[in-house]
Amino acid sequence: MPPAVGNCSRSSLKARSPGQRPFLATEGSLPYAASGRELFALKPQGPFTGPAAFSCDGRLVAFGSTNGTASVYDASSSQEILRLNGHAGAIRWLAFSADGHWIATASEDQTAMVWNAATGLRAHVLKGHTGTVMHVAFSPDGRRIVTGGQDHEVKVWDAASGLELFPLHGHTDWVVTVAYSPDGQRIVTGGRDQRVIVWDVAEHRALLTLEHGLTVDAAAFSLDGQRIVVGSEDELVRVWDGVSGRELLKLKGPYAGITPTRYGPSPYRQMAS
Repeated sequence: MPPAVGNCSRSSLKARSPGQRPFLATEGSLPYAASGRELFALKPQGPFTGPAAFSCDGRLVAFGSTNGTASVYDASSSQEILRLNGHAGAIRWLAFSADGHWIATASEDQTAMVWNAATGLRAHVLKGHTGTVMHVAFSPDGRRIVTGGQDHEVKVWDAASGLELFPLHGHTDWVVTVAYSPDGQRIVTGGRDQRVIVWDVAEHRALLTLEHGLTVDAAAFSLDGQRIVVGSEDELVRVWDGVSGRELLKLKGPYAGITPTRYGPSPYRQMAS
């Protein structure tokens, strides 16, 4: 698997089943992300679990479903171009590699899978979790993948071989969110134990543990890697110093469940529901 080059701004979208209010988060580099106008409307097949993701260049958007399939659409034509079949349980999260060549999916079948984004062929099945895999993310260079699960485990995988490299032990409940730092040297995780943990990737150890006080729904590094933004269902986004663990800022807004996938200074990075 070729490495991705660098990091990028991404847009992400969360779709829900009919009758529920849709949730949309847009960040950076799509041409019209700042205007707020509708770019396209999609009618994917199958029931949604909620997760969806844009590729970094904004050309593709992938949706996961409760029947274990994922659909990939061309964002300019609104046409489905790939169907990813293989999971035996609902897809809980999905992510593109930074170069857009690969898609990773996390599922209730206790596996994550890696797919070729051009052909739709499955490259690897990541086996090792003993519960639902809740979240998945690529490292910025595309060489590694991190997963978090209901088994309280965080696992780091080799993206080229699909083999587990090492686990990270520290959470005492479901791990709901995982993310790499922009330089790939740290991982941030959070979950139902109300903790945010920052890990040293090289030494496989916790550098920092933040007691959030609520279930952590999402966590991400700032683009310079110096800060961590954390979202939960209390309608607050908290920003922490990524080295000292000092809370720097609280942002309150009308967000019922916040999903920040990337955090940075651009005015085009925004969240809306």
